[in-house]
Amino acid sequence: MDRLKTILRYALIMAVCFFSGISRLYAGESGKQLTMMTYNIQGHSIINSRQVDKIASVIKSVIPDVVAIQEVDQRYVKDCAAQLGTKTGMKSRFLVTHSTYFGIVLLSKEEPLGVKTHLIAKGAGGGTAKPDPDDNRGIIIAEFPDYYFLSTHYSLNAEDRDVATDYIINFAKSADKPVFLGGDLNIKETYRAMVTLKENGFTILNDTKLFTYPSTDPVDCIDFILGYNKSSISYKVTERGIANQSDVDLTTASDHLPVYVKIEYTSTTGIEGNTADYKGIKVIKSGDRYLLKGVEGFACVKLYSMTGKLLLNACMKEGDALPLNGLESGMVLLWMKNGDEVYTRKLIL
Repeated sequence: MDRLKTILRYALIMAVCFFSGISRLYAGESGKQLTMMTYNIQGHSIINSRQVDKIASVIKSVIPDVVAIQEVDQRYVKDCAAQLGTKTGMKSRFLVTHSTYFGIVLLSKEEPLGVKTHLIAKGAGGGTAKPDPDDNRGIIIAEFPDYYFLSTHYSLNAEDRDVATDYIINFAKSADKPVFLGGDLNIKETYRAMVTLKENGFTILNDTKLFTYPSTDPVDCIDFILGYNKSSISYKVTERGIANQSDVDLTTASDHLPVYVKIEYTSTTGIEGNTADYKGIKVIKSGDRYLLKGVEGFACVKLYSMTGKLLLNACMKEGDALPLNGLESGMVLLWMKNGDEVYTRKLIL
């Protein structure tokens, strides 16, 4: 009898393993999953860490891979941007757009391959429209193995929105993999900037019938997640909505509602993109060298060890190779600035 029980138990374990393997295989064939989110957190209302806890709880409930966050205000909560990363268990990138304390954040579950930031100065679009009360706007661009994710907060000024839109479209058209954009765009579907985005290949992925502002009684959808894809990678939206899975009262967390989109995509491992037409600063590996691309004039280039020691500080131009002779093998951090763009990336020497 004991032997029979042992045989039956062994057979049950084998069956579970078999069907579990089939299940994993089927899931693998159906593609990879990506969950994206955007959230304007009404930063000026964050006066203590308890409010940051609320925001973090809302974000964690969705289990996102990447998050675009707007209106991050660090006047009352020191290192609010870093706290958002710590409290959600995600990597945090902060771009200051107003004074020294206010801006946008990009959170990611995984460390990006590279991060670039681009500032858009107040009034950059010219024109006669009323100036935006905030100083500047900006874009954070994070590169991952299979896609790019952009975090932004559009201006209230239509002409300045046009400047941001042109920059994003030019970037997307030169990218070698899908580009996703998340942010409070301060526009409706019929506004010029959105029409321009759609006419140039972008598709709105979230449900625009789910209004996002104001959170107490929403009448407009001005928070968006969009996708652009001219690559061999294919994807489809599997779920989208308002991120209300937590126990937090969303009306007390922010004056905007958080938007999320889940997609399923298929890709080829180790895709090598064509960077010949890449617009924007970047470093690409060619053989055993790292070459500068997209540089206008000269760029300030610095290399740091992982302990923070400055290893290189130089001015370099388009096509130059990083001077790595004499540097020890290992991982280093690259920092490069060209005009209003800043690009960072970890390199392995």
